Amino acid sequence: MFKPSKSTVKDETLVDFLYSDWQADLECVPGIGPANKEILKDHGIENTYQLLGYFLQMKTEERDVVEHCNIFFEWLKECGVKNNRHNITKSVAEKLSVSFPQLYAESYFENDMEMNC
Repeated sequence: MFKPSKSTVKDETLVDFLYSDWQADLECVPGIGPANKEILKDHGIENTYQLLGYFLQMKTEERDVVEHCNIFFEWLKECGVKNNRHNITKSVAEKLSVSFPQLYAESYFENDMEMNC
């Protein structure tokens, strides 16, 4: 289950990613290094545009923010991404929320935030 609080992406790294120009290289996504890049390529995700598109494809009117992020997080797990799934999910959701403001907000994960206080 995805928990934003488990993301270890540094604030500066996330801000740089959020406000930088879109880049094709998967390694520009916080949490994706050479190993995760290869895993995603083995599952047909060749670039950042496809990864972000896949995240958007998982969104339906019936799925709220939490369920949407959980489905993406579980998909990463099924692909074989063992490390940095929280980082990748949070980074992708945050990046897309810049363009689609209702798509993601960490406040939807209130229970997660309360448990870590």
